[in-house]
Amino acid sequence: MTLMTFDISSGTEAPTAAPTEAPTAAPTEAPPAAAPTEAPTAATPSNGTVLSHQKVSATMGGFTGSLADSDYFGRSCSSVGGDLNGDGVLDLVVGANQDDDGAYSAGAVYILFMQTNGNVLSHQKVSATHGGFTGSLDASDDFGHSSASVGGDLNGDGVLDLVVGAHGDDDGGGSEGAVYILFMQTNGNVLSHQKVSATHGGFTGSLATSDDFGWSCSSVGGDLNGDGVLDLVVGTYGDNDGAYSAGAVYIVFMQTNGNVLSHQKVSATHGGFTVSLAENDYFGYSCSSVGGDLNGDGVLDLVVGAYGDDDGASEAGAVYILFMQTNGNVLSHQKVSATHGGFTSSLAHSEWFGASSASVGGDLNGDGVLDLVVGAHGDDDFKSNAGAVYILFFGGMSMCVQLVFLVIVVFVCILVVPNDINDV
Repeated sequence: MTLMTFDISSGTEAPTAAPTEAPTAAPTEAPPAAAPTEAPTAATPSNGTVLSHQKVSATMGGFTGSLADSDYFGRSCSSVGGDLNGDGVLDLVVGANQDDDGAYSAGAVYILFMQTNGNVLSHQKVSATHGGFTGSLDASDDFGHSSASVGGDLNGDGVLDLVVGAHGDDDGGGSEGAVYILFMQTNGNVLSHQKVSATHGGFTGSLATSDDFGWSCSSVGGDLNGDGVLDLVVGTYGDNDGAYSAGAVYIVFMQTNGNVLSHQKVSATHGGFTVSLAENDYFGYSCSSVGGDLNGDGVLDLVVGAYGDDDGASEAGAVYILFMQTNGNVLSHQKVSATHGGFTSSLAHSEWFGASSASVGGDLNGDGVLDLVVGAHGDDDFKSNAGAVYILFFGGMSMCVQLVFLVIVVFVCILVVPNDINDV
C-alpha cells in the first residue's frame, strides 16, 4: 500500500464527489441491531484534499448568533445525524462551552440549519435560557464542550436526538461530569431532556473528582448490544485507573427514555483493554464510532484518543482503534501513533495527536474500508500551535495507515457530516 501525503498549501485539487441526497426526514426507528458489515463507499473516491470551504463565525457564513468574548463557539461540532428540520439539507450542532447564559461558562450549543453552500440558513441556541432547555446549568459546567448525534432517533418520535457533554458538572463531586440526552423538536428547540451523571439517569459508574465524564461523547454508531436501542460512548480522560489521568471511556447502553440500562468501563484495568496506559495519557480525551464495523466481524468499532501519549515525543499523542464485543468489552485493539500502526508521520513534542477523532462518515477514498479524521491542534506547521488534522486511510486487517495532512489554524474542531452537504 502506497503512502500518500497531501498538504493543503500545495494546491492539489480534490476530485469532486457525485451528488448525494440528504435524508429529508429524521429516522423514525433506531438503526438495526446488527452493525454494518460493509463500509459505505463514496460515489467518487476522494484523495482527502479540500475542494472548498465556508467559514461560519460571528461575521461569516450567515450566522446571526450573538457571540461574546471567550464563548468558544466551535469547541465541539458534529452532524445532528441528518436533516432535523426536514428541508432536505443536513444540519449541524456546534458547542460554545464558555457561553455565560445563566451562569459564568455554563455553556451552550447552537443548532445550525444549513444551506447546501455551507452558509447558515437559521439557528437555534440551546442553553440555560434558550431553546426550551430546562436543565439546571451552573457556573463552569461547560455544557457544549462535547456534542454529537445519538445516532438517530432515541425515543422513537421521528425526530433526531442529541447528546451534549457538561464535563464540569459537580454531581457527586467536583467536575465528575455529566452528559445530557436532548430529545429534540424539528425547529431546534428541546422537547425534553435526561441528565446522565453520578446521581442522575440510572448511571451506576463510580465517578471521582475531576474524572470529567462528558469531556467527549458520541454515538457508538448504532446499537452495540442488539437490543434495538442506540448506545453511546462517553470519555472520562481524567480517570485514574492504572495511573494518574491515564483516562477511560464508558460504553453506555441506553433506554429509549434517556436513562442508562447498563454500562461497561474501558480503561487500563477494565473492559478487556490490555494496554498499560501511562500517567497523563488522557485516554478518552476524544472518542467516536469509526463509522461502523472496521474489521468485518459484525460488531461496531470505536476510536479513542490519548493525546498525552509519549510515543515518539512527549505528548505527541495517539489514537486507539477498539474492536468491540457486543457486551462493551474490547475484543482487541490497534494503537496508531508515531511508532505504531503503520502511521509514518513525524509527530513532535506537544502535537496532541488524538485530541479530537471521528469517522469521516464512511469510506472517503472508495477502497471499501472506513476512514478516520484525527486532530493534532498543537501542530506547528505555518505557525506555533496552528494545528492540523490527519485523514487516515486504513488498509485491511494489516491496519496499514495512509494519511493526508491538512494544515488549519485556530483550534481543531472535527466536523462530521454523513453525506456531502454541498451536493444535496
